[in-house]
Amino acid sequence: MRAWNLLALAALMEKKEEYAALIISQLPVFSTFHHGVLRSYVQSGTSIPESATTDVNHAYIAIKLWLMLVRTKPTHAFASLAVWNELWPPFDELVGVLEVEAQAGLSLVRQILVDKPPST
Repeated sequence: MRAWNLLALAALMEKKEEYAALIISQLPVFSTFHHGVLRSYVQSGTSIPESATTDVNHAYIAIKLWLMLVRTKPTHAFASLAVWNELWPPFDELVGVLEVEAQAGLSLVRQILVDKPPST
């Protein structure tokens, strides 16, 4: 996931529209990868491990980066909706699993992501 995020970030930093267009054209490939990573946690049937924190963070960052990427297109409203509809549902499903685990007192991932005290 990190490599995809770096590609998206590089495309955003570059002012040439063709870089962003090239990455955006790969949304179906990224979406399949994104779904696979997140669904592996949802469908594991066991408690989500603490090591999933990084994947959850990168998945959330990916959604934001892809939404920023499509804003570079003239028809960004439609593209934003397409990105949102592709990437949000599996993330939302994972958050739901984390909520259930947190209510049962099982989720270390949710505690790390949400309940972490601010750094001083």
